[in-house]
Amino acid sequence: AAAAGEGMFLTIFPVMLFFFGIIVLFSVNTTRPRSTPCGHPARMFLYPVSTARLVAWPMLFGALAMALGWVAVSLLVLPGFGIHMPLGRGALAAAASLACLQALSWWPFGTSLAMVLAVSIIPTALITLVLWPIYLWGWGPGVAWVLLPIYLVAAYAAAVRGVTLDRRGDGRGGRRWLVTLDWIERLVEIIPGARSRFASAARAQLWLEWRSKGAAMFVISSALTLVTAGFISLVTLVEAERSLTPEFLGSLLAGPLLICATTAAIFAKDEMSSRTAGMSPFLATRPLSSAALAGAKLGGAALVLVASCGFALAVAALWGLAIRQLGTIASGFAALARARGAMVVVLFTTLGPALVLALSWKGMVGAMLPVLTGRSWVTTAVGLVFTAAMFLIGGVVILFAPRLGAAFAEVKQILAGKVPPPRLLFAAMPAVLGLMLGLKLALSAFAFRAAIVRKVVARRGVIGPALLWLVASVSLMILAALLLSPSGPSNWLPIVLLSALLPPLGRIPAATLALDWGRHR
Repeated sequence: AAAAGEGMFLTIFPVMLFFFGIIVLFSVNTTRPRSTPCGHPARMFLYPVSTARLVAWPMLFGALAMALGWVAVSLLVLPGFGIHMPLGRGALAAAASLACLQALSWWPFGTSLAMVLAVSIIPTALITLVLWPIYLWGWGPGVAWVLLPIYLVAAYAAAVRGVTLDRRGDGRGGRRWLVTLDWIERLVEIIPGARSRFASAARAQLWLEWRSKGAAMFVISSALTLVTAGFISLVTLVEAERSLTPEFLGSLLAGPLLICATTAAIFAKDEMSSRTAGMSPFLATRPLSSAALAGAKLGGAALVLVASCGFALAVAALWGLAIRQLGTIASGFAALARARGAMVVVLFTTLGPALVLALSWKGMVGAMLPVLTGRSWVTTAVGLVFTAAMFLIGGVVILFAPRLGAAFAEVKQILAGKVPPPRLLFAAMPAVLGLMLGLKLALSAFAFRAAIVRKVVARRGVIGPALLWLVASVSLMILAALLLSPSGPSNWLPIVLLSALLPPLGRIPAATLALDWGRHR
């Protein structure tokens, strides 16, 4: 049971990404211009078919995909962790959920804020109308069999109405009640200076990166956070589990990290929907140096990462408040402070999240590097390797999650000092880490030297990345020392090497070089 609990944390992301991928495939349209935040694919409006048929087929295919996906997960994945979800009701609920999201995503809202509010509030209210009578009033599963088919029919009718309005050019422009959202939408532009003169061209570029790509990434990440929270809530209701387990909490908080890591490459492009690698020749002539332009893209990635993780943390706090677990969490921190000291708790709660953000941002920069080159062959080759690795890792995690959970539990015992590590692994670790650190420093030195020689980075530009790497390395070493309490030099050496290996260093000048290479073809 303990191994299964550990494995649940490892497998929940492939499962949630599976369902989220179906949702994105059948409800999100990235070919719309930025002035229209949602809607049915406009090119299909020219098809010689009725609106009812135009809506029916993608809704039918999406509902079937969600239902079959639920059946597969319920039969092949969740039983391995001792979780048995309702098969028929779950499949119907999955189909109805996607149908409702399709109806909302195809409705011609006048503003982005209206679309975000509708997608956030309406599905949550509909799910509550089903779960509340079943689990809190004790009416039984018959409520779901009555309401979910009604949701399907209503979603189809709403989708037909919305696409009909959009097809004839009506329903947009912020009319009627949408006018009240215009002034609220300005709050979304959180970067100072968005409505006034910018202090510099680099500041304007940073705002443009957020406006054209960062805001959309934030919406996608927030949607995944809400979907994950809904799935976790459903599991806790069915299993009568009222505790905020670390596995489920980690699954909720790590969602934005995964979304940002897998979609960060869009910051290297002009727009989210751009099909070409790198920048267009026209936009490459902006009055910005390659370093300033790369800095704006890296800053936009950091901004959306912080915003997405902050939203996930807020959802986790509200969820803990709803199930009355915040007091338990506070008691746990108080007990930890009494046992190990208040300073240890402060360091863990401050340095820990900062390091997670730094390492995630490092991965985002790495994802941007191939696209910044502007060479399609580089992007294609790296994309194929990454896709193959993701499929392989995801399949292994889903199939062998219980065994991986047991191995993960054993690693935790080793890190806690309760189980001695294997001698061969412990002896080889310093040498392997030393070789990897040497390669990292050599490549970083080459990247900095090339950037300085090509005059895309000034010599003082080395200070910022070096300080970031040094502070992150020292912070990681402090946390590892507090957690593991090493006793001798042989135990300190792997910690020091690993702490210096993980933080970003050479990727920052490499991003500038890649963009400059693609900019000056």
